[in-house]
Amino acid sequence: MWTWLFGYFWNHVQVVLILFVLFDLVYFRYTRAEDPGSLFPYIVVPAMLLIYSYAVAKVKAKETHPRAFLPALFFMIVVTTVEWIPALRIDEREWIMLMIVPLLAVNTYQLLTLHKIVGFNEGPSEHQSKQIKKGSFCCPLIDWIEFNFAGDNNSVTVTNLKSSPFLP
Repeated sequence: MWTWLFGYFWNHVQVVLILFVLFDLVYFRYTRAEDPGSLFPYIVVPAMLLIYSYAVAKVKAKETHPRAFLPALFFMIVVTTVEWIPALRIDEREWIMLMIVPLLAVNTYQLLTLHKIVGFNEGPSEHQSKQIKKGSFCCPLIDWIEFNFAGDNNSVTVTNLKSSPFLP
């Protein structure tokens, strides 16, 4: 009953949190600095994070579905910043750059490969509720299983078992 309300507001909440995190990346670093000087260096880091996250979110939306743009942007900005907090607290340029590069690389890889691993490959022109989506699931300890998702009753049907490339 309340899921439509949550779904409607969640997009707005994501936008507010993204803006809040970007503002705090500038404000808290600037106010905590011993000799802050110009505001420009404190704006550059969140701006670069926003530009990079926007590019990754566009790629994710192109590979999966246009609705994936905002959650991908949220993940890349908010989650990366939360993971980045230990380096931001030190407030040394070397530590900040040393931490952001692997965080962006790992989060980008995770975001852009998740739909390939779980087998979700719906394009923007397909209708999720009426069509059957096909995918595959892989676990190194079991065989490859191909399955179909039925749109109306959310059932999974195993259609083909293949031998796993991970097992002899």
